[in-house]
Amino acid sequence: MNMKAILLIIVGLVVLLVAAKVLLVLAVPVLFVVIPVLLTLAGLVSCVRSNKPGNTKLLWIIVIILAPFVGPLLWFLWGKQNT
Repeated sequence: MNMKAILLIIVGLVVLLVAAKVLLVLAVPVLFVVIPVLLTLAGLVSCVRSNKPGNTKLLWIIVIILAPFVGPLLWFLWGKQNT
């Protein structure tokens, strides 16, 4: 292998490492901020539009807001059908 080929391989590896770091930096906010916010908003909209009684709806809205990831999941998996 000549020096040009070795240098090209090294540059390619550096570019891959930088791209992986950028993706990791972008993935963390999406995973821990954007997804819970969207899930909470979807849960709130779904709960407000449901035909549940006022007190039940209010309780679910409080749960969804106080537990931004678990609350909407509970609403969609259990509360929407069973309360």
